[in-house]
Amino acid sequence: HTAGDELVRDAHTAIPLMNPDGVFINETFESPLGPIEYPGDPNSSAENTINCRCHVFWRIVPVL
Repeated sequence: HTAGDELVRDAHTAIPLMNPDGVFINETFESPLGPIEYPGDPNSSAENTINCRCHVFWRIVPVL
């Protein structure tokens, strides 16, 4: 989720749209700026992480 204001990068607004079902634990999100595992991910590009104010949340999905 983004901070939801006018300062959010277009690339970060696109991440939920590019990953509509989310990702599993330890998988990366696709983004226009390259893959990112979580906000502030040191393995992602600087363009993707510097001043990022996004957050993630966990959703537990039962396995049937």
